[in-house]
Amino acid sequence: MSAPAAPALPPAVQAKLDPYLLSALLSQFAHYDDHADGGSTPLVSVGFTVALPATGLTAASVQATLVGWLAEHAGARITEAHLLPLAHDARAAYVTADVSPALLLLLGAAPFVAELQLCANPLPRRPLPARPATPASPAAAPLRTANKKILATIDHGCAFAHQLLQNAGGTRVWALWDQDPRPDFDPAQGSTPVGYGYGRQVGRDVLNACVAPQPPVAGWNEDLCYARARYGAVQSRMTHGMWVTGLLGSALQSPSLTPSGHAEPYPAAADADLIFVQLPRAIPLAPGLGSIDRAVLDGLRYIADCAPNGAEVAVVIDYGTDMGPHDGSSWFERALDALTEELRVRRNVQLNVFYAAGNAHDAHRHAVSWGKARPPAIELAEPQTEPQVAAALPWWLPMGNAAPVAMELWFAEDAPPCRLSVQPPGGGAPLVIDVSQDWLGAPPGLLPAQCVVVSQRRRGPAGGAAWQRQVLIDVGPTQGPDAAGGAPAAPAGVWRITLTPHAGQRVQPVHAYTCWGGQNPGVPQRAQATRFIAPPDGVPQTGPVDVTGTGSILGSGCGSSNLVWMTGGYEHWGKHLRARYSSGGGVRGGKRAAPLGVPPHLGADWLAPTEQSSALPGLLMLGTRSASRSRGRGTSFAAPQAARQWLAGTLTTQPPPTHPQPGPYSVQRPRDEYDEPRIVYGNA
Repeated sequence: MSAPAAPALPPAVQAKLDPYLLSALLSQFAHYDDHADGGSTPLVSVGFTVALPATGLTAASVQATLVGWLAEHAGARITEAHLLPLAHDARAAYVTADVSPALLLLLGAAPFVAELQLCANPLPRRPLPARPATPASPAAAPLRTANKKILATIDHGCAFAHQLLQNAGGTRVWALWDQDPRPDFDPAQGSTPVGYGYGRQVGRDVLNACVAPQPPVAGWNEDLCYARARYGAVQSRMTHGMWVTGLLGSALQSPSLTPSGHAEPYPAAADADLIFVQLPRAIPLAPGLGSIDRAVLDGLRYIADCAPNGAEVAVVIDYGTDMGPHDGSSWFERALDALTEELRVRRNVQLNVFYAAGNAHDAHRHAVSWGKARPPAIELAEPQTEPQVAAALPWWLPMGNAAPVAMELWFAEDAPPCRLSVQPPGGGAPLVIDVSQDWLGAPPGLLPAQCVVVSQRRRGPAGGAAWQRQVLIDVGPTQGPDAAGGAPAAPAGVWRITLTPHAGQRVQPVHAYTCWGGQNPGVPQRAQATRFIAPPDGVPQTGPVDVTGTGSILGSGCGSSNLVWMTGGYEHWGKHLRARYSSGGGVRGGKRAAPLGVPPHLGADWLAPTEQSSALPGLLMLGTRSASRSRGRGTSFAAPQAARQWLAGTLTTQPPPTHPQPGPYSVQRPRDEYDEPRIVYGNA
């Protein structure tokens, strides 16, 4: 992509760009998709905040400016539905867009744009083959239902023809919007939702015509149904989206959740319409922080546009980020808080968002430096004054990883008095920077396509300090390029991250997060997990660094809205202990934070069973065909249980009686695969 080099941008523009966008500009989008529409024109997905000043600019003038810019930049697109708050006297709007390099510069320099965030998909090695392009569908308004009870999912793969999702009127799925730039379904049968400008939506009438064609066809079955619909997302026998949708709307309760161990009728919220927003295929393959933010924010507003005024809506979201800041100050969390409040005030729509708490408790993806908890009374009576020692955090990257990875450091101070050393594997010279200053560049001997380090002052959480600091270490794939001339592989192995306080000064607790890795059902694996190295189970951690699952809940739902829920999982037997992977504990800031010294709490608003028994892991859930079931595990399958009970009015005010900490075997030892380094204690 021929994009402007980040260091060449004016400082005022650089300050508006988030660290991921600065990193992508420095590497010329080496590992991010810069063809957002699936075509050949350079377009990058971004999110930005329109902030109207107290005097001068008006909503009408801003919208006129944006319309003019779009007319001058072919292929660029703004999600106009997000500008609606400005027409109702709001002073700010959180907007998503696909922009050309030139339009990106215009937005960065615009006085009414307060910030810009990268929302492009990560681009792993061995990308999936390009899907065939289809003609654009005609534009039509989002498909609004008259039903004031709605259960919705933002995921991938909805088997709308499944018998357990049918009622007397056919499928319970009211609308299905495929967000992919090259979406499924017949272009002539679907439409492009007005205000969004991409993807394809299909309604219940079209889906029913595929489920039961008229006149009847002999031998018709679900395979033929999905072939007629041109819906390839359910070719696999299982999808994450169908597991979630089955728990959310099936006429029968999962055998894993009934006393008898057999599927039983489950009428809770059976009168609700189902709405499914299908994520772009790139997200289940290699989820990225910004790409998820954009897809989910668009999906939430679309679901709300399908709901009538006065509706009660429960949306299940299982795709989020493990990254920071975990205090409600991120661009997405502020946008989510604003959207739920806007709908409540303007349309009396209760948009309740049920997030999975995350599966990072035993994944070694969160660490805290200088964060040893002391009771508040002791801290007040005996404040710590002794010098802090350097905090060394080994970060392990597997060999042959096809996806780019990242880690973030979050400082409570905007100018923390310490140095950062980044030592890649291989024995080269480390990068050493003063964290109190903004910085952008690559470590010595590495190209920006291999690693970029960004230090940037970021806004603080509501009710806290005005500013804080984020350091991003953005690393490319450790797998070699697909073709000669491609970006070289980043070093695999142990990256040593060291923070050293300045002499005589102390640094407040620093939180480190690294990204998810794994495989989603029904799609190939490209992203392998990275982790912080910690001692084996039972060996106490000494020194200033704790690798801990406490505070590792999903970072997408730590805002201030009381309509955003976090749901974790527990074992459905014995003492009902929290599942070993279920993230919990207080986070850095915001309403889910726990002060130092306060006993740890669940970190989630609700827990639901996600483990059937010690012999049968996970839950038995619906497959993509009516005769099939399959097992899955994780907090993703707690969220739909809570959402359905909430809409049915049966969700009690307290979670089930569960132990606040996972059981004795909750944290697994590091694995030996890929020659992962081990820490051995004792005389060697």
